[in-house]
Amino acid sequence: MFNSNFVAIDIGSGYIKLFYQDKVYEIQTPEDSISSGVISDVGKIAEAIKALVLDKKLQNKSAVLVYNGPSVFTKVVKIPMMSETEIQNYLELEADNIVPFPAKEGVLDYIVLKKDVQTMEILAMAIKNELVIPYINVIQRSGLTPLAIDIPAMAIARKIFKEKEDGLQLVVDIGNATTDIHIYQNSIFSFSRSINIGGADFDNILSASMGIDKKVALKDRLAKNYQPMTFRGILMDLQRELNRSFDYFRYRFGNQQSSNFTKVYLIGGNSNMAELTDIITEVSGRAPQICEESKNLLVRGLGKWRLNP
Repeated sequence: MFNSNFVAIDIGSGYIKLFYQDKVYEIQTPEDSISSGVISDVGKIAEAIKALVLDKKLQNKSAVLVYNGPSVFTKVVKIPMMSETEIQNYLELEADNIVPFPAKEGVLDYIVLKKDVQTMEILAMAIKNELVIPYINVIQRSGLTPLAIDIPAMAIARKIFKEKEDGLQLVVDIGNATTDIHIYQNSIFSFSRSINIGGADFDNILSASMGIDKKVALKDRLAKNYQPMTFRGILMDLQRELNRSFDYFRYRFGNQQSSNFTKVYLIGGNSNMAELTDIITEVSGRAPQICEESKNLLVRGLGKWRLNP
């Protein structure tokens, strides 16, 4: 049963989004307060969320937030068949051998990838406390109570995969500051990477080339009011980084097939550029499906977080 009495929060570099009981509320993220998911000004973000929370009468509620930052460590671990309690005990004992930093300096969780008769594979995930604590402080200072922290790949999967899909799925999330790729095997999260190219970079290029304000550049980009060659350089950079990400995934997980994605999804507030669709089609081998509610898909998926999964 999904719990619906909490506020889901997605703190992006462009917008802060709150989801509560099937409604999305958003406010612009204060300037110079977060960069590539790393919060640099807790006070500014907390005040922005607090104002929205008070306006929508959401104060004193619990909050589940998504960690949009870097350095989420993942590792596939093969273990004997265990119960949930046994896995948790195992991770506590073996944490220092699994994660690349002292276990006491971070938080560690897992998901089950595969089960056989005698063994199972789990995906261990860890984040350093120093990266997570600013997110928690923001929630506490905004009049809400932190309930849980999720990662984008898990929140997105809850919304996209209404039923299990076989094969290899790719989700490309084009945000304001970054392009995040998430790869799933049989609808189960397997790999993520963040590329430091986002919608704001396209706006900066258009602004510089046309000598116009960045806000005007954003409007022109959304209206497709630019020359076809304007973004050639940045699109080549994005294509190269996507190829590098896919090559690394295939190397790490032992999949050397060149065109192995069975489904490709395109989401995010900047997913409507035709040039991006063309690039993703070329590098993935499949035309992407642009999801409905693409802009708010992540925070809506976060709203499906389970109290008792």
